[in-house]
Amino acid sequence: MNILVTGAKGMVGTALCNNLKNIRDGKTKTRPALDIKEIYEYDLDSTPAELDEYCQKADFVFNLAGVNRPENPEDFMKGNFGFASDLLNCLKKHNNKATIMLSSSIQVEAAKVSVAKAKGAYLPTLSLSGGIGTNYYTTSNVQSPSFGEQLRNNFSQYIGVSLNVPIFSRFSTRNAVRGAELNLRNSALQLESVKKSLYKEIQQAYYNALTSQSRYASSRESSSSAEQYYQMIEQKYLAGKAGITDYNDAKNSYLKAKSEFLQARYECLFQTELLDFYKGGEIVF
Repeated sequence: MNILVTGAKGMVGTALCNNLKNIRDGKTKTRPALDIKEIYEYDLDSTPAELDEYCQKADFVFNLAGVNRPENPEDFMKGNFGFASDLLNCLKKHNNKATIMLSSSIQVEAAKVSVAKAKGAYLPTLSLSGGIGTNYYTTSNVQSPSFGEQLRNNFSQYIGVSLNVPIFSRFSTRNAVRGAELNLRNSALQLESVKKSLYKEIQQAYYNALTSQSRYASSRESSSSAEQYYQMIEQKYLAGKAGITDYNDAKNSYLKAKSEFLQARYECLFQTELLDFYKGGEIVF
């Protein structure tokens, strides 16, 4: 299996790539059934040509690339909506039906956990502790009990319970909760952006299919009319009632209409198959 990781140099991307490499190299035995051959790491310093190559070879895609806290909305749209669209188009270009894991959906769930974790700091904590110990000592010019006797006599144990009730933490808990909630809203916005990007691609494919079907129908009629006109002019030309110019014009018009009909036919076929591709089918001609 070849795996593509976008945003590979981010915090999550770096950790993911390291874990995948450990699995590939046999250092981690937690996924024995996962056979990883290549790991393609894509980030901001990568080239479009590399993305094109990776999308052609990848069997699974972790899309971790994105902007969580942009300075302006334009950066958010470019870093999330724009790249997600480019990634999908590149996979579609190579007819690659690799499974895509969009980090946005996981980030939302992770952000919810972070909010719950931050709010947990408002609650009291109960701690249980315990321990055992012993010691041995000697004093100069004073006879001390033997080593074994001291270990037995100085043996001690303890157990303790403590309750910590948060009253004032200099607003650190409140700020942590607010930060986690802000991250949750950003993750939800990013997820919505990715969904809209995918919806836009499918919607555009649907309209392209309708347009291609309409073009195919009209070009078929045009081709049929041009063929009939060409046959009529050919008969007149053979009978000496039409000139060579009229004959050539009719022939060229027929060939042009026939060419446009064939182009419209295959365009319609491709756009129809593309809709099936978005539904999980294969593109077969």
